[in-house]
Amino acid sequence: MPAPRGSSAEDVPTVIAEEGPAAHRLWRGGAIPLNTALMSLRTFVIFVVGFVMLPLLVDRIGQKPTGLFLFATTLTGYFTAVELGIATSVTKYVAEFRALGEHERINSMLRGSLLLMIGIGFLVALALTSLALLAGRSLFSEPSVKGQVVATLLVAAASALLYWPSRMGTAMLEGLERYDQRAIVAIISTVLLLAGLWALSFATHSVPVLAGYFGAMMILEGAACAAIAWRRVGVMAKTGSWRGRDLRPVLAFGGGLFVIGLADTAIYSLDNLIVAAFVGAGAVTVYAVVLRPQAAVRMISALTAGALVSTISRLAAEGQRERLRRLALAGSFIGLVITLPWVILVLVLAKPMILAWVGHKFVRYAIYAQIFVVY
Repeated sequence: MPAPRGSSAEDVPTVIAEEGPAAHRLWRGGAIPLNTALMSLRTFVIFVVGFVMLPLLVDRIGQKPTGLFLFATTLTGYFTAVELGIATSVTKYVAEFRALGEHERINSMLRGSLLLMIGIGFLVALALTSLALLAGRSLFSEPSVKGQVVATLLVAAASALLYWPSRMGTAMLEGLERYDQRAIVAIISTVLLLAGLWALSFATHSVPVLAGYFGAMMILEGAACAAIAWRRVGVMAKTGSWRGRDLRPVLAFGGGLFVIGLADTAIYSLDNLIVAAFVGAGAVTVYAVVLRPQAAVRMISALTAGALVSTISRLAAEGQRERLRRLALAGSFIGLVITLPWVILVLVLAKPMILAWVGHKFVRYAIYAQIFVVY
């Protein structure tokens, strides 16, 4: 039986004799073991950088400016429903159309999806600009941050304008089943983010400058992924259309994911707006401290599923239902196994962990970290 197109560790090893031992094939670029290992490393790096960045900013610029920074940078990628709906659909259909050899449909789907992402980025930027100009100063009235609110939110708006189209790059690279390369790009950009914030915080305490650098790193990640994936996806001039039937699958599949993403946005992003509006900038920092362990749980639990979207889409297109079923079951089990230890660790050691992480000032909030992790 010929090996199916695409890159997966599950491929039938009919050419092992020509390509070397099976272990070499399992760890080649784009294979599931390598993808999973590097995506795990990416998750670990993001996890560590997120934990290090919070006390760094609190120490350098203060609790309330840190709250404003967290609020603004959350707004840059606020509408997770968009990424879950459209970007995941792009990943799915890049993998599926490539498996079927339908390159014109790939081009049409990518062109239409890019237009959608540009439009969404514009709408998000418009909403954030309105928030900055109409409600920015009343939202954060503390003297230490009031003078920086409008500029910081305008920077978040500018970042969002470019951030959402840039997500096409990460979606395309994942559609090629090159989660390994996508992970390497994310690791580099995340390390650059931490290093840059550390260096900038010596030179300035300006929240707009720090938020601008954060947004630039997020945009750079998507642009780098697009540069890597562009030719391999098969993007060609004068091939495909900017709208039409090839965009419909994205909208149909992404519609359900978009609804799920709206719930995710309401649960995990709207809370920062509520805390800022009713309590203040300092409370946003406290909230980030107690929520960060739970955010790590979410990242870890989603790791396996996220690395299998394009592979499962390709297997479905090729009609390999049994392999698809085994892959989904194994991924679900692995996700459970790697998540539970962290949950237990936070439940048992929440107080000493927060003490070592951000200091005595935040230890009294440890119970809330435990509540979030249980949830």
